[in-house]
Amino acid sequence: MLLSFNTNSLSSLLELAGIFIVFLLVLGSAYFVTRWFGANGSIQDKNKNIKVIETYRISSNKFIQIIKIGDKFIAVAIGKDQVEFLIELDENQLDIKEQEIKPLPDFKEILTKVTSKCKSDKEKKG
Repeated sequence: MLLSFNTNSLSSLLELAGIFIVFLLVLGSAYFVTRWFGANGSIQDKNKNIKVIETYRISSNKFIQIIKIGDKFIAVAIGKDQVEFLIELDENQLDIKEQEIKPLPDFKEILTKVTSKCKSDKEKKG
């Protein structure tokens, strides 16, 4: 009877180890796929001739966008199932400010901030 108990516990331990290894593989592959997508950027960033300059929400599913196509600026109305040309604009009619794109913080930095905050909260309570 003691032998069957050890076999069951050994079998359970091996199953747990297998599940843990599979979990680590899934976690690692998710990490690398996320890094790959982050490094390659989106397709929209690679367009050089078309840029969305500004978007203004009119209602929950209606927008007005100013788009730069080549060296021309146009305003379009965007609805749920339609895009409609409004007007062509001159560059001097627009107040265009180049937005400074800040790089996203590293995941490691965010994780250290969160863990340090959790530790300080525990110390305050304890």
